[in-house]
Amino acid sequence: LVIPRDLKLADPGFFKCSGIDILLGQEVFYELHKTNQTIQFCGKWMLGWVPFGQLGYCAQTKGVHSVLIGNSLTVAMEKFWQLEEVKEASKLTDEEKECETSFVQSVSRDSSGRYVVKLPLKNGYEMLLGDSKEIALRRLKQLERKLSCDVQLKSGYGEVLREYCANGYLKEASGEGE
Repeated sequence: LVIPRDLKLADPGFFKCSGIDILLGQEVFYELHKTNQTIQFCGKWMLGWVPFGQLGYCAQTKGVHSVLIGNSLTVAMEKFWQLEEVKEASKLTDEEKECETSFVQSVSRDSSGRYVVKLPLKNGYEMLLGDSKEIALRRLKQLERKLSCDVQLKSGYGEVLREYCANGYLKEASGEGE
């Protein structure tokens, strides 16, 4: 960009990297322009001659590097690692160990891949069940009487049982031990 020496520029150091003095919007552009006269890439303005066009790239880099280590950071990191630490498996009580052993010994899969689980009972508590077979038979008889009085309920109940049998959730007991 060639600028005549006799022109009084609005910003004589326009080519130097420095702070911005003012930003002008489009709305004031025509108010500040004094004449239609332009010389090369300069225009006459109320503020003086203003050069137009691109300048070469002016890279100005500033870098800041800092490291601050204090006790609070050390304490925070210690707390972080304590929280993230993988703790040992909790110690099981004797009763919990017995329960886990019973589970491992009593759970199996049948030929179709389904789980078979025995009813878990604590040693010595079998007598608390009492005569549960007699209670179950008495309740079955009560249910049969109730269903004989309500045909719609009996039909729905039967449908659910057939569906359970079809899906393999239920099967008829074949003997005394089942």
